[in-house]
Formats: sequence, C-alpha cells, structure tokens
Amino acid sequence: MRKTIFVFCAAAVLVPYVTTLAWSGGKKTGGAGAVAASGLAGGAGNSAVTGNAGGTGIFAGAENAAGANAAAPAQRFVILDRGAGGESQVDVEEYLIGLVACQIPAEYELETIKAQAVLARTHIYKQMGASGAVMESALDVDYEEPQNLGVEVYRRICEAVQATRGLVIRYDGELIDPLFHRVSAGSTREGGALRPYLRPAECEGDYASPDFLHEFSWTREELAVKLNGITGAAGGMTVRPEELPQVMQVAEKDGAGYVTAMQIGAAIFTGEEVQFALGLPSSCYVFGEEDGRVTCTVKGSGHGYGFDQYGANERAKEGWSFEELIHFFFENIVLISE
Repeated sequence: MRKTIFVFCAAAVLVPYVTTLAWSGGKKTGGAGAVAASGLAGGAGNSAVTGNAGGTGIFAGAENAAGANAAAPAQRFVILDRGAGGESQVDVEEYLIGLVACQIPAEYELETIKAQAVLARTHIYKQMGASGAVMESALDVDYEEPQNLGVEVYRRICEAVQATRGLVIRYDGELIDPLFHRVSAGSTREGGALRPYLRPAECEGDYASPDFLHEFSWTREELAVKLNGITGAAGGMTVRPEELPQVMQVAEKDGAGYVTAMQIGAAIFTGEEVQFALGLPSSCYVFGEEDGRVTCTVKGSGHGYGFDQYGANERAKEGWSFEELIHFFFENIVLISE
C-alpha cells in the first residue's frame, strides 16, 4: 500500500525538525556520491535566473527558458521503495534535506550548499521525467535520515533547500547532468559534445585543499595483484612484478591533466579503470619509482567534471552568490523555477 506523507520545513524554527521524522527508513547508499546530484520540485511560476561566470544573476521571463516544462506536475515525490516496509511518498523538497546533507560538508558556506541543492534537485527532476514521481532506488544516491543530522546541520541544509525551492538547471531546454566533485586537480574538465555546458574552470584555490594532493606507493608484487584484476578481465594478460612500472604508460590526458587512456602492456584502459582498480581518489595521476617501490601522485578528489565544491566554497567566502557559482562551472545554462 502506498501512502503519501507531506512534511514542510521552516528553517527558523525547530518544530519541522521533529515533523520531518514522520517518515523513516535506514540510510540508503548508492554509488553516485561523486558523480551526480539530485533535484527537487515545487516553486512558483516560470521565472528564470540567468547570468554569467562570476557575474550577477539576472531574472528573466519564461520566454528565455526555452523547453521548460510548461505542464509541470503540481507536486513531485520520491517514492521510498525500501523493501519490507512498503512504499511511501515524500515531497521532493523534503527529501533533498537528507540527500544534500550526504553530498556536501555542512560547514561550507551557505551559498555553496544552496548551489548543491540546485544540482541535487536537477538530478531528481531529470530522473523523474514528466511523471512527477521517481523511485528512490532509481536515483542511485546516498541519503541520510534527517533525524540523524543534528539540529544545526538540519537547520542549515533546510535553509539552503528552502532558499532555492524549485530551481533547476537547463541547457538548450533540457535538464543537465548536474555533475559535481569534491576537489579538482586545479581546473575542471570540459564536457565535450555530450555535455557542452561543462566548461573548464580554473580553480587555483583548490591547491590549498587537504584533499588536493595524495601520495601512494606499493611493492611491485602488490601493484601487480591490483592491476591483474583489470588486465585479466581484458583478455587474460598477466602483469609480472618485474615489469613494473615500465610496462605502464599514460597514453592520453585531457586538457585538465586527467588520464583518459592508460596503456598496460599491449592493452589500453581508461584512466578511471586504473583509478578504481588502485583505489585512487581521481584519474589525475602520475607513476614513478622510489626506494624499490612504485609510487603514484594524485591530484584532486573526484572525476573533475562540473561543480567543484571546494573551489566553489572558496569563491563563496569572497561573496559569490549561488547563482554566480553555478554559472561559473556551467556555461550557457538557465536557472529556472519549476
């Protein structure tokens, strides 16, 4: 049996902190922490917000938001399909609180958290389509129950969600893939033809992040075991310890320095395949040798596409608004309330 639960959040008081607990369920984990945000619904009218990188947001009429859903659902829900307890519906705006809390540090600037809320809402809307509802399992996101957040974290995330209620990001009339990551390798990555709205944005402030530079090392035997996990699946090729690291060659990097193709022996792998096989925080890496061990220096944390949370937060400290932050990392897009 499906039941509908409405919970409304008001950042100025603590009563909503209690009422949010009306719907329950354990922490739902997915694989998209560094890959995609989620989105919400609600909001009034079809006013749009436009702007430029680092510029001031400009409110424009709906005619400038080509392709926006003119017949948007009156309400949107996430259906909690968590198994034995049956299904329940939660308003998207309320669901965002537990979602955004998992995606970005609560101590970040409020404008940065607002931007993340817009990304999260956009993801949910995109997965939802025109139906007005989406299964939680289809979102593939991490989620934390609001009652586990603590009063101050709840209040802060709730304020960010409320302040951006209904806002989503569109490019050429379509909802974007709202990609984000924790720290870039010094610049975000270009999206190419598939995601032309992803611009390479310089993020010099990321150099100061504790998550910017990482050092790894393995014995040749340890590294061979890890690499054979992917080379074996690629046709039975076995990497011998004595061949390392000479048998490894970076075949291609993109403009931001991330490895896009890695040659191991006669086989070619993506930079991400090697990254995941070795448990590295990003695919911006370089290998070397030191004291008989194979070393690896890695820059950044996450895939490097889209919204750089740390870099955005450094700009928010300088007074940038959430609209300006979004336009800095995504170009030729429209922020629109739906």
